[in-house]
Amino acid sequence: MGPVLFELIQPVRGASVQSHYLEKHGEGIDHLGFVVEDCQKVVSTLVEKGFQVIASGKIAGGGQFAYIDTDKTGGVVFELIQTSA
Repeated sequence: MGPVLFELIQPVRGASVQSHYLEKHGEGIDHLGFVVEDCQKVVSTLVEKGFQVIASGKIAGGGQFAYIDTDKTGGVVFELIQTSA
């Protein structure tokens, strides 16, 4: 489907963004991911607007990611993905 990527995720143990969604909503679309050039800049902008980071971390090769709680405004979590530094 061109530049669209689908991930099928099954939490197997421990707490995670996905296991929390599954407990709260059941099966379904847990989040939408967006590739961004500067993850920290986008996170800062969203935090200033009142959104909360619920998970973040580093990606091999110098990238990073952040999950943003947009559940109250859009019904789904956003994942910001920066593939390299």
